[in-house]
Amino acid sequence: MAKKEFKNPIDGMKKLFTKKSAATGEFIENDSAQENGKSHGKIELMSVKKVAGKIWSGYNFVFIFLVIFVIWLIITSGATTWNGVTNVLRHSTIIGMMAIGMGFVIITGGIDLSVGSNLALTGIISVQVFNDTGNAFATFVVAVLFGTMLGLFNGLLIGKAKMPAFIVTLATMLIYRSIAQYYLRASMGESIFSMDRNAEAFQSMFREFGNGDLLTIPWVGIILIAVTLIFVFVSNRTKYGKSVYAVGSNEKAAYLSGVKVEWVRVSVYTITGALVGFAAFLWLSMYGSVDPATIGKNNEMYAIAAVVIGGISMAGGKGKILGVLFGAMSYTVIDKIIAALGVDSLINDTIKGAILLAAVFLQLVGPMLRGVKLGEQIKEITSKWLSFGKSKKALLAEGADGGDAEVATGSSDDAVTEAEEAAERAVEEVLDGHDSPEAAAKAAETAERADAAAERGENPPEE
Repeated sequence: MAKKEFKNPIDGMKKLFTKKSAATGEFIENDSAQENGKSHGKIELMSVKKVAGKIWSGYNFVFIFLVIFVIWLIITSGATTWNGVTNVLRHSTIIGMMAIGMGFVIITGGIDLSVGSNLALTGIISVQVFNDTGNAFATFVVAVLFGTMLGLFNGLLIGKAKMPAFIVTLATMLIYRSIAQYYLRASMGESIFSMDRNAEAFQSMFREFGNGDLLTIPWVGIILIAVTLIFVFVSNRTKYGKSVYAVGSNEKAAYLSGVKVEWVRVSVYTITGALVGFAAFLWLSMYGSVDPATIGKNNEMYAIAAVVIGGISMAGGKGKILGVLFGAMSYTVIDKIIAALGVDSLINDTIKGAILLAAVFLQLVGPMLRGVKLGEQIKEITSKWLSFGKSKKALLAEGADGGDAEVATGSSDDAVTEAEEAAERAVEEVLDGHDSPEAAAKAAETAERADAAAERGENPPEE
């Protein structure tokens, strides 16, 4: 039965008084103005809170970066120079490029664990091309195309063959790095593959580009910002970007609306491969050599962390690509904080892994806690535990005795209880006040005989 709504008689008197005042033209202006002023103040306060909440939920990655950055400045005690600040952007470039592609993959609900190994294999091939041709542009083209090919291989297995993304990229992570190490040892007999530093193209192009700057901002950092802005535009303003979010939000609905889900999945892994190839070229510009055993090691974890800190949901369908840039820089600053504190390098990844776990945990728990008071949550959980095991009738009885007591039962318990009550009502209707089904049947038979006798004009038969 629906709960009867309680009507406050005072509210009715207020309405009556308002109508009477409107009819006679008598108004209390001062009280009205004061009340309007209070309500206007409340509306303004609510509006400010609403705007602040939207800004925080939409761009919390900016505030997180600023907090981490300030902590770094405090720990270094003002020893950080402007060059050190700009180096944050420079050291975020490789992870940032990978994380942009990883962001698109995660938005579709996938994962790519092969980006670090892709970087190693693409780097080896790129060094070989440069040493053979001495051409920087050819090296760039081969790096991007080769990385794209490796990403496309992942995409076809995941999108078209419908293999699990985790298994496919875990396998290619092992395959790509193994090939890189074998190729280097079998072909060169070395463990580290270096570019020809005496080549004119290396001196004029790679050294100036990889370690130069424009108005004190590193060139590689400018490239990272430019690529980020391009993909922000793609994700927000193009049909393709909307398709990527649609696949991550609801794959079935996206398919029914005409989105080519399979090719969207293939494309995001292909884009990731292209960005890893670009990152390999930037790596060679900055460092000039490749060690396939160490280059890109754990970069898949760092890229995922940058994506998560940047606010992209691991469940897919939510997040901003712009946040990836700030996530990558946040992770770089965290690395600098760990170094500034003098923490043993062997424990470095433990701290980073813990930060990743904390970021994912907050991402999952945050929406549940948003806008809910802690006291109300505790009360709700407590009431559920106290009501566990009690029947619905008992809870209704408690509610009737206690006034406003709430019934807290699971949907499955409600269904079982309602079925039991329906069965009880059916039995009561059949018995109709008799002690047993036999007595009810005998009474029904007697009533039928009495009706038949009445129709014939005879006296009813005796029991």
